[in-house]
Amino acid sequence: MPALTARGQATRDKLVAAARTVFAERGFAGTRMGDLADAAGVAHGTVYTYFDTKEDVLLAVLAAVREDLHAAMTLPTVRDPVARIEGANRAYLDGYRSHAQLLRVAQEAAAGDARFADVLRDLRDTHVRRVAAAIRKLQAEGVAAPDVDAHTAAAALCGMVEGFAAHWLGRGEVHDEALANRTLTQLWVRGLGLRPPSVRPTPPGPSRATGGARPSAAPAGRPATAPPSAAPAGRPATAHPGVAAAGRPTPERPGPGPALTPATAHPDHADPPAARPASEESR
Repeated sequence: MPALTARGQATRDKLVAAARTVFAERGFAGTRMGDLADAAGVAHGTVYTYFDTKEDVLLAVLAAVREDLHAAMTLPTVRDPVARIEGANRAYLDGYRSHAQLLRVAQEAAAGDARFADVLRDLRDTHVRRVAAAIRKLQAEGVAAPDVDAHTAAAALCGMVEGFAAHWLGRGEVHDEALANRTLTQLWVRGLGLRPPSVRPTPPGPSRATGGARPSAAPAGRPATAPPSAAPAGRPATAHPGVAAAGRPTPERPGPGPALTPATAHPDHADPPAARPASEESR
């Protein structure tokens, strides 16, 4: 087609704009060239000045749809990966909502014309390609699971969102929008094994007690005691200094002086010492 004048371009644009509404309302099979002319307010012959068939008109309509959806597939530039996924899903769903009926018309027309199948395939391939690149970036940043194949994951996750959008926004399923966005984001995060910085485990730091466990503080009002020391070689170990071994009398100290009294359980105990035997007090 030769270059259009400004007036001719305006007429063509008016026909395409009117065709968006007619195709969305009537579908592909239910639309005739005369319907497009009536909706645009031009003579029936004027439509053929710019388009040979209604298929050509629909392709012109879908060219604008494709540009809008490509823009909607652009990932937001935010640092938080979860917010990035949530924003991308929301943008895609908003874009799909704007063109849901026309996408259904494209699917209808694709059954008999491969050019419409190519349009839909381009939308799908662009979506998967951009998401796969985003997943690889998350893996390089150590945020997404490294053992997930980026392309396969992108194809599966995009298919989930596309199918959900087709049933919800194109076929009338009822869903709460906020809940839908949140649930889709959760599925993406879990499917990618995402570990955002806010929940990633902190690597363990150096231990404070490098030489073993730190001794615990003594209870209030009582002096701290050291653990019992090992008994010298040749002497049996006692439970605590000053405590006699079970079944053996307390030995007397060598040299002059009174014999040792039986030891108490612990010098800190409040119990009074045991009374000396009468035989010892008579010495």
